[in-house]
Amino acid sequence: YNGEWLEVLGCGKLKQHVLGGIPEKYQGWAFGIGLERLAMVLFDIKDIRQFWSKDPRFLSQFKEGEVTKFKPYSKFPPCFKDISFWLPEDAGAYHSHYFHDLVRSYASFLIFFPMPSGAAA
Repeated sequence: YNGEWLEVLGCGKLKQHVLGGIPEKYQGWAFGIGLERLAMVLFDIKDIRQFWSKDPRFLSQFKEGEVTKFKPYSKFPPCFKDISFWLPEDAGAYHSHYFHDLVRSYASFLIFFPMPSGAAA
């Protein structure tokens, strides 16, 4: 998948205690089809752990009878005081320090900068 291996048919050796008292000369194997792996390809989901998420940002993207590509979101919870802005394509290389400098130049009185431990005030 995308140039990499994709495990679909997983298997593994059972631990002896799972076999419920069967002599140790016998071994048990478990086989299964990984439908989640196929769904990852179908919906373009990169992390299998998202299938067990209860995050509405994940769950709301899928509806019964529809195949839609997954739209990634931040791994952090939503923040209502977040900020985003648009830069034109010809803006050149951008670094977050430019934004920090802009905020400090216009709103430094709103920002608390803690003193490093041991520094004199």
